[in-house]
Amino acid sequence: MAEISGNALAMAIQAVDEKIWALKAHVDQTDENDPGLADVEDEMLAFSTDANELRIGYEQELKETGNLPAYESLVRVAPRGEAGRNSS
Repeated sequence: MAEISGNALAMAIQAVDEKIWALKAHVDQTDENDPGLADVEDEMLAFSTDANELRIGYEQELKETGNLPAYESLVRVAPRGEAGRNSS
């Protein structure tokens, strides 16, 4: 893995999380028959995959340094029952 500081990882995690929430909002406001919806959902999936990769790297950095905030404090959590239209 490339060398990157814990602080840079934290900022990247927050930026990606914000993008995911914006995409979720877009999906929730888009008619399910909209032809562009699939592209937005694909983009959201790509960002979600990258967010998971960042989480793994951050948790490793946290184990090694111990002086970073908990991952959970960097991201928003959807209230129960509000995870998005396509969640089950």
